[in-house]
Amino acid sequence: GASAYQSSDCDLQSSGYRIINRKNDKGVSEEVLQIAIKTFKPMTTWNTCDVSILIDANADGIADQELLGSTLKSIEGQKSEDFASTLLDATAARAIRKTYESEVEKVKSEPAKVKKLTEALTYDKAIVDQRGLKVYNNSTVMIVEALVSNLARTAAGHLSFKVVTSHNEQSATEPDDYLAGTLQTDRQLSLKAEDQAFFGLPETVVLAGGQMQKVTLTKGAGRDDLLVLMPNNKFSNSDLLTDSQAQVLQPKYQLPTPAPVAVPVPVAKVSK
Repeated sequence: GASAYQSSDCDLQSSGYRIINRKNDKGVSEEVLQIAIKTFKPMTTWNTCDVSILIDANADGIADQELLGSTLKSIEGQKSEDFASTLLDATAARAIRKTYESEVEKVKSEPAKVKKLTEALTYDKAIVDQRGLKVYNNSTVMIVEALVSNLARTAAGHLSFKVVTSHNEQSATEPDDYLAGTLQTDRQLSLKAEDQAFFGLPETVVLAGGQMQKVTLTKGAGRDDLLVLMPNNKFSNSDLLTDSQAQVLQPKYQLPTPAPVAVPVPVAKVSK
């Protein structure tokens, strides 16, 4: 990514992912993909910054799905203004938009009819799933998520995607910001939990000031670094100072201690 002094609001600094298991309302365990993004500067409330995971399963350069992390007021037809992770069928969403724009073109000289069409616009039929979105005020961290079973995959079974942050204020002229190296080429990752660099991580670890805690995790097949995000740590609005909300760690690998094995003790044979 760029240096902090070259960044602007909603500029993406780093991103990481993990696959966790979580029980649904019926008590059934489901695999959930979480993608965390970290910006250079803290967002006061995250209302002006959207995160999009653009998923291209057939490598045609056009997104088949979009996993959107934002307040729901940015999606036409939603009644809530809560934050959510919304998985959209991007093909269906584009068709809805095309139909809307075609209808508006027919009545563009009649403001009342244009207003009626706009008020009726909804993307409900394009929504595959909606889940929670982790946002932290005065923080550089957001975590978007989706059920692994709902994600479109390549022929090889991988997730092929771009990570994009967008500054959505009407007065903003800042361009979208892509994760480094994904503007032209999609990033690919395996959706098999054991292929992660690490698995068995707790969702959150809460520490008091000065407290230390040993975290045990399992090494997977992947070779990625371990990105630790600390959204409640000190943040910085300065272009010259780095905050304390992220750290890349090098875990210490240790083989399990083998269990003691009983060894028979030789005894002298007594002759009769």
